[in-house]
Amino acid sequence: MSEEATLETNVTPDATPATPAAADPWSDYLSKHAEPTKLEPYRNAKNSLEAFELAQSRLTEAQTALRTRQPGLPGKPAADAPPAVVAAWRTAHGLPETPEGYGLTKPEGLADDLYDADEAAAFAKFAHEQGMAPDTVKALQKWYAENTTGKMGAMQQQQQKQDEALRASESAQLSKLYGDRLDTTLRDLQAMAQAAGKPQGIFDPASPDFWGVEAVEFAAKIVQMVPRGEDAAVRTMGSPLATGQFDLAWAKASIVPGHSDYEAVTNPRHPRFQELSQLRNLAYAAGR
Repeated sequence: MSEEATLETNVTPDATPATPAAADPWSDYLSKHAEPTKLEPYRNAKNSLEAFELAQSRLTEAQTALRTRQPGLPGKPAADAPPAVVAAWRTAHGLPETPEGYGLTKPEGLADDLYDADEAAAFAKFAHEQGMAPDTVKALQKWYAENTTGKMGAMQQQQQKQDEALRASESAQLSKLYGDRLDTTLRDLQAMAQAAGKPQGIFDPASPDFWGVEAVEFAAKIVQMVPRGEDAAVRTMGSPLATGQFDLAWAKASIVPGHSDYEAVTNPRHPRFQELSQLRNLAYAAGR
């Protein structure tokens, strides 16, 4: 058999050559688009027909949403808007017609002395002008009340600490000045204050009325110069045997050897030398 015959027997008469499938332009369009992110909703489409169907479906949904959307609330009118427009805006938003419509009262838990009715009225007026919702106004007032209460509590605690530190400092100064005579000295001064119609607390370091260490020093020196022999003085200030009498007679006698204060007034190294020297000078200045 010839070579030509062999070739002829291997050819199927009815066979037709296969043609390649036409490429869908969709994949090519996806790869070459300038802004691929815009095509993200259609990326799973297998061909341009599916992409078109997806786009049609999205358009229908958007149109339905627009038709069924509720009308929006009116925006805040301009400052020169007619009263009817402003009234309609307030009604639509549930806003009171007047500042008093917010009904602001003292918040629960806020101390009476921390509530300012005029300030609350000013805030209601501001809220009314700004078109603030009543719930928002109430929430802001509650926040303000809680914040104010917290700050006041912190201030009171700080003041209490400062007062305690001051009392401790004053007590230390008084103890240093008077030692074991402190209680007696304070009782004398408190009796004098009471006789003069003043509260005894002005000479009580633990009292909020306390006048201070300098006032105690000054008053104590005056008391020490008061003669105690008179009945009125004894009734007011007590017996001179209990508190001591630093008058002119004492000043003269204290420098005589054998006197109980001789050592203190003549020895500069004595712990009471400065105190008693000053008392002697005051006694001589008073002349009695």
